[in-house]
Parts: sequence; C-alpha cells; structure tokens
Amino acid sequence: MRASLVNLARRLVLLSLVLGGLFSPALAQDAALLPEEVANLYLRSFVNVDVESARKLNDYLRGQYPGRDVLNVAQLTGIGDQIIIRSMTAFAQEPPVEPYTQELQTAFMIYLRAQMDALQRSDCRARAGTGPRAHAEIPEALAATVPFTCKIPNVTVRPPDMTAATTPEARSRLLARALREFAEAMRNAPVERELSGEIDLTARDKTRPYWENHAPGALLERILSILHPPELDQLF
Repeated sequence: MRASLVNLARRLVLLSLVLGGLFSPALAQDAALLPEEVANLYLRSFVNVDVESARKLNDYLRGQYPGRDVLNVAQLTGIGDQIIIRSMTAFAQEPPVEPYTQELQTAFMIYLRAQMDALQRSDCRARAGTGPRAHAEIPEALAATVPFTCKIPNVTVRPPDMTAATTPEARSRLLARALREFAEAMRNAPVERELSGEIDLTARDKTRPYWENHAPGALLERILSILHPPELDQLF
C-alpha cells in the first residue's frame, strides 16, 4: 500500500476541520465555564457531533467581532459525510490497490460510514485536571490540562486469508468482502474499549480567563486511529 489508510484518515480529519471552515480559533465572550466543562463541549461536539453541545461551544467561543460565529454548527453536523467524500476522492486519485473496482469503492464507502457511526457512539468524558497555571510560552496567558476518558466500540476482526487471491481481480474482490465484514463488526461492536487522553486548553487573558483549544481535530484523529483495525492495513 502506498500510504497507511489510518494516516490518510488523520490528514482528512484535519482537512475537513480546517479547509472546511468548521473551526476558527477566536477570543471568547463568556468566561464562566471551568476548563473541564469546556473540554466536555469539545468532546461532545467533535466526537459525538452533538448539535446542542456545538451550539453551546460556538456561543462560548464567539469572537470579539460582533455577529461572527467561530464554529460552523450546520457544517459540523455533516462532518462524517465530508470525511467520506474527501476519503473517496483521495482513494480515486491514489488507489490503495489495483484494480480499484466499483465493488471495492462501494466497500470502502460502507467501511468509512461504519467508522463515522462508531465514532459517534463513543462516550467521552472530561474531568478536573491540572491548572490553571502560567502558560509556558505566552507570558500573559494561562494553561490547563484536562484529562478525559472514552469508551469506544471494541472492534475485533479476523482478516481473510489473502493467499487465496491469485489474481489482482480476485484480491480486489476479497478486499471488498473484508471491508464489508470489518464494517459490520464495527457496527455491532460493544462500546466497552477504554482509552484516555488529555486536552490542552489556553486562556489568553489571566484577568478574565476563557478556555480554547486550537486543535479539535486531534480528538477525532486519535479515536479514528484506534477504531481503525490494524489488520486492515496488513491486507494492502
């Protein structure tokens, strides 16, 4: 395979967030929330695509210019479709396997949709962490590190025996079948696998601390990487 599918997925997440205009860092107007409360809004907005949380986060992050939204709530609700479209476009430009048949393209789309659905089923929660503390690089700012835990679908798959595919066409058909089976496993996986991480937040004004994170795509990136079965990359 020319490039790891999971690495491609990471790049596509960031493209969807940055190029798609979903998020633009800005100053906040409301400083009443605690760091862990802000972290929970990020988790629910970007991992679960919860519209109400996204609206609250947008209100919190609304910029210093009147009437300017920081978070495109309407566009965020379609982030799964955007990632799938960008992924399929990238695969078409640089096929992960030849021949890249219509059957294989459809299987990739089914797999990506199952991955997006599994992401939204994840249950992530932030808790009180360290901080506020002096920011290491910005003298007038504060920093806070908020720990979080997630329960995500526990996907277990058994890869097919690729030695049975003696021609490129047979290999393509077998890969398509494997992708469909992986998608089905992801849809039916219980939400019981645990992971932990941290969200770094910054408040630019010590006298009126508000909290923001400039890389919400990293939340999706990490969980998508774990949801992606390593057995899949081994088939290419």
